[in-house]
Amino acid sequence: MDLYRSIVNSFYIENAYQEWKDYREHLTDLLIKAYERCEVSAEKKLQLLIAGGGLCNDMDIERLKEKYSITVMDIDENGKKYFNDKNYVNYILQSFTGIGENEYREFLEKMVTFARNVKGRITFEEVDINAVNAIEEIEDRISINNDIPRCDVLICAGVHSQLFSMFPYIFEIIIENLYNAGLLDNGSKSLEDLYLSSKFMEKVKRLNQKFIPEFNKCIIAAAKKLCLFSLESGGVEGAIEGRIDLEENYKEKIIIKDSYDWNFNLKENKIYHMDIYLLQK
Repeated sequence: MDLYRSIVNSFYIENAYQEWKDYREHLTDLLIKAYERCEVSAEKKLQLLIAGGGLCNDMDIERLKEKYSITVMDIDENGKKYFNDKNYVNYILQSFTGIGENEYREFLEKMVTFARNVKGRITFEEVDINAVNAIEEIEDRISINNDIPRCDVLICAGVHSQLFSMFPYIFEIIIENLYNAGLLDNGSKSLEDLYLSSKFMEKVKRLNQKFIPEFNKCIIAAAKKLCLFSLESGGVEGAIEGRIDLEENYKEKIIIKDSYDWNFNLKENKIYHMDIYLLQK
């Protein structure tokens, strides 16, 4: 298995469906309530778009299919394969950002090539600048997807933090490998402090600040009736910008504000406090 594919596979959490049970039921209940808010006859199905749903471990498709005609839109090929034989789910394999595996592989290759050419010790600043240059060479390919299907109800859960997350993840791997090989001069600072204060992470933040308001605009425009967002609270990049945009520009549309703790990875004791917004058109 090549390095990129092993990185992608590392995002999949063992026992996710079992461990996400409570969060999945909470989101599903909200979508059932959204259906009821639309005040349609019990026999009529509404169109539901799950933006960035992947394998949909955080939603109960079996419950939802009784109320909705379901479309999932995601860049995840494993999701496409998973739903291939389920004729009650239409899966659209497409990126929201205009970039995908080719760009991530290109970024990874540049970073790996840089790391392999290191002779002797190297400063963190040199790695940082190289990463910024590498992402800037790809930046002009980032574009908003205006082909999001129209639907009655749309849910976008845990997506904002993932739009550009592959870049920081690769950056972190390179830093750790250089450090473990004794090649990184990190001075007196911890790798975490260097990572969080890096020019590269500042660049990713600016990408989110520029892209996410347009992303929210397109997502909300696609929903005819209701739009449900779930975003990590705290300092999670992407979710920060998504939450700020909703609070500042769509406050009058927000009819429900909710929160819920998501047991994201019990093995690593990783729990996300999620901020949930239901918007009415």
